[in-house]
This record gives sequence, structure tokens and C-alpha cells, in this order.
Amino acid sequence: MGCSHFACDHFYPTAASPNPLPLKHAEMIAQAPRNPRIEYQVAEAEDSGFDAHSVALVPVASAIHWFDLRRFYAEVRRVVRTGGVIAVWTYYTPEFGTDVDAIIKRMAQDALADYWDQRLHYVVDEFNDLPFPFQPIDAPPFRTDMRSNMDDLLGYFET
Repeated sequence: MGCSHFACDHFYPTAASPNPLPLKHAEMIAQAPRNPRIEYQVAEAEDSGFDAHSVALVPVASAIHWFDLRRFYAEVRRVVRTGGVIAVWTYYTPEFGTDVDAIIKRMAQDALADYWDQRLHYVVDEFNDLPFPFQPIDAPPFRTDMRSNMDDLLGYFET
């Protein structure tokens, strides 16, 4: 569970914790922006250590498919206060608006699908079929525009 620096300026009280993958957590926290309204800690998403009903916003960017969903959703129910929100989003398969889009789609959905962890299908499908036991909130679609080259595209498929 976490909180972006921007969101922490608008929600209080807030807490943030980096995704507990085997990364250098102390270094990540040392590089994080300082804000007196942000409390940093490292914890499992499924066992955050936050007080019950103490969290207004649970943002999850491109990670929920790796969680134990049953345990994570139970933790969200425990820590989110009345009126709180869980916001989940992911990246999407790159689109270039050219003929290469069909090739990329075929690679992502067919050629590489058998080699990727089965949970990655949630990302390829942009979380549309992700089990989600909470009331969805209509949100406008959003996209990230960026410049990519062939090395970037190959790096995407290698992940």
C-alpha cells in the first residue's frame, strides 16, 4: 500500500510503503521525498501493519496481480476507513498507431503468453478481468504518452 507524494498533500492521515519485493528498501526510503504527512515503512501488502480503519486511500500501481488477492483484499477491508478508496491501475501494452500494433498485440497475447507468469494476463487485459470485490468507481480512461525506441519495446517484452 502506498501514497504518492502528490496524494499525500491532499489526504490526511497518510502512510506509504514501498512494494516489499526483494529490493533495497532502506535505499528506496532514503531517496523518497520528505513530507511530514508521510510515514514510510516496509511491509507486505497483505499484512501492512496499519491500524484498522486508518487509511483513506490505497493506491496500487501495476502490482496487484502479484499479491495474494484473498489476503490483500482482507487487509484492505481492515485498514480502509469509511468512505476510503482503493485505486488500482496498470500499464498497458504499448500502442504506436501503426501496423506494428498488431504484431505487438499478437506477441503479448499469443507468442509470449505461455512463457509469462499466468498472472500477467491481468496486465495484458489492463485489469479488466481482475477479481475485484469492491464497488467500482467510474473513472475516465487515461493513457501515458511517451517516446520509445526498439530497445524500450524489447525491454518491455523481456520483463
